[in-house]
Amino acid sequence: MEVVLVTPQEELFRGRARAVSLRDKKGELQILPGHAPFLSTLGAGDIIIDTKSGSKEFKVSSGVVEVHENQITLLARNEQE
Repeated sequence: MEVVLVTPQEELFRGRARAVSLRDKKGELQILPGHAPFLSTLGAGDIIIDTKSGSKEFKVSSGVVEVHENQITLLARNEQE
């Protein structure tokens, strides 16, 4: 699945992923290929993007996540903002 993670300042990640783990306002969740359409607000914590070459971890304080047709869009604020 395709993943894009951006903050107001920069694009942090764009590429293919096997899974994305994150915290939304209700708790922890993992998004896998074929996930149903989904829209939620991000909670403070880590976003872990599992790629073919390894995991990438990003700290965020808030934002939104949208899942649609194997595309994940994460609009986030990072801890320093």
